[in-house]
Amino acid sequence: MRKAKELAKKKPEIRKVVDALIDISSEHNVCCLDLGKLFSQIDKRFKQAAAAGATNVDLEADETRSLKSLAFKESLICYRMGVKYNELRGILGREDTEALIADEPMLECSEAALFGKVAGQFSEAHAVENGIHKMVQLVEYAELNGMTLGDADPGATQISLLQTDGRWKRRKLRDCRIEELEQTVIVLKVQRGISVDDPWDSIDLELALGKEG
Repeated sequence: MRKAKELAKKKPEIRKVVDALIDISSEHNVCCLDLGKLFSQIDKRFKQAAAAGATNVDLEADETRSLKSLAFKESLICYRMGVKYNELRGILGREDTEALIADEPMLECSEAALFGKVAGQFSEAHAVENGIHKMVQLVEYAELNGMTLGDADPGATQISLLQTDGRWKRRKLRDCRIEELEQTVIVLKVQRGISVDDPWDSIDLELALGKEG
């Protein structure tokens, strides 16, 4: 890790990219905070409307627009982070880039490497259209299944999703919910003996250890 940090100190071009990554990461944190606040406001207003017996139609339309706008903004920010990560990796190489990121307090908890995978394979337009977090799961799903992702619209990519009854169902990416895709990726990792972070809150052990049909 020291080697990467020393390189960043000595080479202005590296420091410039790292500083840009830190700025984008800070922007991302603010956007996520705004999303959290808005979601809490929506939840509260829905509960108040339900208690009063009022309709949610107008509220739903207004709040959905706001959420979509923020989600769009977040996907753009994350994609930019991925582009900068790939730029840094092009200068330093994968190992030193990962070491530098891990050694930088402002970046160590970021998902820059995951966003970099998306930015390296898809256009900004595709990433934003489908949502950056869904695209991250798609890239991981493809890696786990040995799939080659082309440059066509990823929304048309067929995904096998694990159902609650243990069966698998094919669906296009654009029709998948992020939660079910994320859980499917966790199950595939467990089946392949890949370490995951505390999946058992939302994944049944027997399902995770089952075989894909």
